[in-house]
Amino acid sequence: MSKKKAHHQDRSAQTKSRLGYTPKEKKIMIFGFAGLVVVLALIIWLPDFIRSFGLLDVKDGVVQGVEDNWLICDVGTSSRNEYRKLAEIGDIDGYELSLSASVSDENVLYHDYAPTGDGPAQTLRFMSVSGEASEMFDTLTERQSMFMNEVTYQSEPEELTINGRDAYVFLIEGTMQDYEAEAEAAAETDAEAADASGDAATETAPEATPEAADASGDAESETTGDAEDDAAAVTYLQNAYLYIDSGISGHSVLVNAFNEGADESVFADHDAMIELVERAAQSVTVE
Repeated sequence: MSKKKAHHQDRSAQTKSRLGYTPKEKKIMIFGFAGLVVVLALIIWLPDFIRSFGLLDVKDGVVQGVEDNWLICDVGTSSRNEYRKLAEIGDIDGYELSLSASVSDENVLYHDYAPTGDGPAQTLRFMSVSGEASEMFDTLTERQSMFMNEVTYQSEPEELTINGRDAYVFLIEGTMQDYEAEAEAAAETDAEAADASGDAATETAPEATPEAADASGDAESETTGDAEDDAAAVTYLQNAYLYIDSGISGHSVLVNAFNEGADESVFADHDAMIELVERAAQSVTVE
C-alpha cells in the first residue's frame, strides 16, 4: 500500500510543476511578446515614416521651398493635405513662362508658357493631374461634354516614351459655347433696346402715327434678331494632350498645347501641335 501511495504523490507533484512556467520559459515569452509589439509598431508606423521623407514642408497652409518651375501634387486625404514634388520643367525653345495659377488648391499650381515668336500654340500648359497616364484618354473623352459642345476631330492616343517613362499623346478639336460673349452681348443688347425705346417714346410722344409704330416694331425685330445671333456665339478649341506616367501612384504630368478663337482659322497644323507637346515634354524631369 505504501508503494502505491508514494507513486501517486510523485504524479501529483509532476502535474503541479507542469501548471507553471520555468524562468527560462517566462523570459522567452516576454521577449517574444516584446518582439511582436515591435513588429506591429513597425508595420503601422514605418510606411508613414518612409513616406514622410518625400513630403514637402508646409507652414501656415503654404508649401515651402517650391521653385517656379516645379509641379507638385497633393498625396494626402480629404482631411489632410500632403504635398510632393511631381516634376520639374526645363527650358522650352520658343516659349517662356507667362502665368502660374491654381485651379482649386492654391499650393498646386499649373504653369502657362507663351510663344516668344511664331509658335503653333497660343499657350503651352504644364500641370499635375490625378489619374494614371494610360487612363487619361478614356477619362477625358468621357468628360468631353464638360469642355466642348461638339467634337469635330479626335485622334487616337499614341503611346511613346519620354525620358524613359511611358507617355500618351492625342489631339482634340471642337467648339464650346461662349457664355462670356453671350453675357456681354445680352447686356449690350439690353442697353441698345433701352436707348431705342427711349428715343422711340420721345419721337412718338407728339403723335403716335402708324408709321412710327411700324418703325418701332422693325427696331424690335432687328434687336431680337441680333440677340439670337449673339446667343449662338461659340469658341473654337484645339488641344494637343500629352500625359506622362509618374513615380507617384494615381498622379501624372500633363503637357497641353492649345488654341482658341472665333473660328477654325485659329487651328494650327495637327503634326505641328503634336510635335510641340512632344518636344516640350522632353524638358520635363519627373521625380
